[in-house]
Amino acid sequence: MKKKPIFTVLSLALAASLTVPAVVGAGASGEVPTTNTEIVKLNSELRTDQEVIHDFEKISEKGFKPARTSKLTTFAAVTPYYVAKTTVTYTSGATSVSDSYTDSSRSTKYNIDLIYAKVKVYEYGGFYGSSEDTQTNFSHAGAQYGSGQALGSDTEAYGLHKFQEAGFQTWEPETYDT
Repeated sequence: MKKKPIFTVLSLALAASLTVPAVVGAGASGEVPTTNTEIVKLNSELRTDQEVIHDFEKISEKGFKPARTSKLTTFAAVTPYYVAKTTVTYTSGATSVSDSYTDSSRSTKYNIDLIYAKVKVYEYGGFYGSSEDTQTNFSHAGAQYGSGQALGSDTEAYGLHKFQEAGFQTWEPETYDT
């Protein structure tokens, strides 16, 4: 019986255990999802050992169901569902909100360890101002800038959000509205 060198066996075992991380924003076909349903489906396909998920797709509203980061996590009876949203109007200014729910029906709020929202406003290509809100053990964070001021027709708003709950992936999306 011919013996195989040990380094070959170890190399094959190591190669078999490697996986390529999922690309945020592209599905199995390589296309970027366009609907909330496609985004939730894509998010459920992400690796569960990826603890922080960044999402930079330029849309106004996003939803995300985080995966558990540990199989030992048994203290949470539900898996939270996160919603990030940014809106801008020419009379009310720009608003970014982060909300946490018990599921995608959005009927019941769910308090998480940390929830954050920041809105950055740009007018005619220049920085106009920003506002932010951080909450702990709460289900909502909201930031508003430019309320009561007449904003120009070339106003852009970027929302930065963070959702953090022990035992689940942390989600840090960016939202955008004009």
